[in-house]
Amino acid sequence: MAIVSDKEVKEVYKEVLRKRGFINIKTIGNKGYDIQAHKNKKEYYFEIKSSSKEKGNFFGCVMLTELYKAISNKHRYYFVVCRKEKGKWKFREFTVNKFIKYCTLTTPIFHYHLVNKDDWIFSKRSHRKGTVTASDELIIETWKFFLKMKSKYK
Repeated sequence: MAIVSDKEVKEVYKEVLRKRGFINIKTIGNKGYDIQAHKNKKEYYFEIKSSSKEKGNFFGCVMLTELYKAISNKHRYYFVVCRKEKGKWKFREFTVNKFIKYCTLTTPIFHYHLVNKDDWIFSKRSHRKGTVTASDELIIETWKFFLKMKSKYK
């Protein structure tokens, strides 16, 4: 069974954080992390990476915005890997330095958004501020930059 939404796991993890003494716990979107919480007058960030499999390896995408936010807040940012096993969520937190060791740069990622009006008739979603629509030129320039950086850090 594939996870369509990670809303459930975020709510469960927010409860885990409450039990650990965190307060002002909020689900956040599009800021480079999923959950923001406070403890001892400090703000912390948690990025949830869930698997739809009950067993086996973990694999998924890590957005550049997540990694940038993570390295900018190394002592207050955690990646949380999780999955549901036998009906119960299991979690493992990773520090930024530890999680980065498992990450690789394979391809740049663009998002797509299809608004399903009715019966598989789609429309374009309005973009958020700061979002750039994909174009041939943007794709070519991003690809060139990606290849340059990838070869530079091999």
